[in-house]
Amino acid sequence: MEAASRGSKTANGITIGILPEHNESGANPFIDIPIATGIGYARNYLNIVSSDAIISLAGSGGTLSEIGYAIALQKRLVLLKETGGVTDMIIEHRTLFPNSEIFIAENSEKAVSIAISK
Repeated sequence: MEAASRGSKTANGITIGILPEHNESGANPFIDIPIATGIGYARNYLNIVSSDAIISLAGSGGTLSEIGYAIALQKRLVLLKETGGVTDMIIEHRTLFPNSEIFIAENSEKAVSIAISK
């Protein structure tokens, strides 16, 4: 989350952090609007349902749940190739999700381009 927030701030964006903790102390320094939820990993659903597109890289269990929500909610999902973790696992097995809007990007610029395209 910190890398995405840093990138957004670099491009003069406004950042919102939906935090798993009960307080704002878990927010990284690039978050403008922290939303403390106290709901742990359940916040992953909020992250996905409130997004138009999702870019995934690396990750483990939390990222996997977000990928699952993105597929279930039919969100545009962009997987950043060769970043490791569950993202690369889904790239290998994306044929398991034939009706899903899953895209593969070679680099972060391409990932953003795909995410914002209609």
